[in-house]
Amino acid sequence: MLAVPVGHRLARRRSVKLADLADEAFVDFPPGFGTRTLIDQRFEAAGIGRRVVVEALGIENGVQFLTHGVGLGILPEYAVAGLDAVRVVPIVDEPFQWSLYMATLKKRKPTAALRALLTLVASHLRQPPGTSLGRDLNQQH
Repeated sequence: MLAVPVGHRLARRRSVKLADLADEAFVDFPPGFGTRTLIDQRFEAAGIGRRVVVEALGIENGVQFLTHGVGLGILPEYAVAGLDAVRVVPIVDEPFQWSLYMATLKKRKPTAALRALLTLVASHLRQPPGTSLGRDLNQQH
């Protein structure tokens, strides 16, 4: 989703297209991060210029820049949920989605930390129809 500071001209829009974002100031991760690469590729493929004004070292750091009006961000909606200083605007012509794969050892009982991580991942990701996160997290092996 596009995360927009409340005072920005796009904050009141119900949706935007990628072309609406040409030459806007963006907050993003440094080059080489997976999401940065994906976003850069999508803008380049569409022939749209994108200006990254701040490279944040973490999602929380990036959100702080957004709340202070430094630029726009393309982030998971949960990253800015509940923040009054940021609005979320769908980008209707370009789904910024990617696949995430995780593997665990079937013969080893998941630790509490692993169960917590998998639960967190499941709560923030959409799964394609007919797939699951894997075995029941409470299942004993």
